[in-house]
Amino acid sequence: MDREGVTLTELMVTVALIGIIAGIAVPGLQAYADRSRLRQQTDLMVGVITRARIMAMREATWRVIFSPGDGTYHAYCDRNANGRRDDGEEVQGVYKLPPGVSFGSVATRGPNNTAIPDDGVSFQDNRIVFNRMGGCNAGSLYLSSKEGSAAIRVMPASGAVTVWRYTDRWVSQ
Repeated sequence: MDREGVTLTELMVTVALIGIIAGIAVPGLQAYADRSRLRQQTDLMVGVITRARIMAMREATWRVIFSPGDGTYHAYCDRNANGRRDDGEEVQGVYKLPPGVSFGSVATRGPNNTAIPDDGVSFQDNRIVFNRMGGCNAGSLYLSSKEGSAAIRVMPASGAVTVWRYTDRWVSQ
C-alpha cells in the first residue's frame, strides 16, 4: 500500500507524547525561572552596594536604603551627611524586587548559624552607610523565592560583599 501523510492515530500519539514531555518539563522550567530571578536580583543588589561603596570613596558618604515592606531599595550620596536624601544629591534607584522575590529567607538560620531578622535586613535602620574609607556598618540582608534564598553580607571594616545561596544548606559563592 502506497500512502502519503500520517493517520489520525499517529498524530494523536505524537500530540500525547509532546504533552507528557511538556508536563514533565514545565515544573522544572518554573523552578529554574525562580532561581534565575533570585540570582539576577542578588547580583543587581550586590552591584548597587558595590557602586555605593566605590562612590563613597570618591566623593562623600553614600547610603543604601532598604524598604522591605515595599520590596524596594535605593542608594544616594549624602553630601551634607544629614542622613536624609536632599534635592541635588545623586540617587541610584529606586529598585523594586521582581515578582516572586522578597526580602526574607526560607532558611530558619543564616550562614554561620546567625539569626535572620523578620524583615530580612539586619543593618541598623535598614540602611548601609559607606564612609570615605569604604567601610560601613555591619549587617546582612536576605532575599528569598520559592526555590531558595540568598544572603548578602557586607563586612564593616572593608565594605567587602559576600554572597551565600541556600536551597537545603548555605553555600558561599
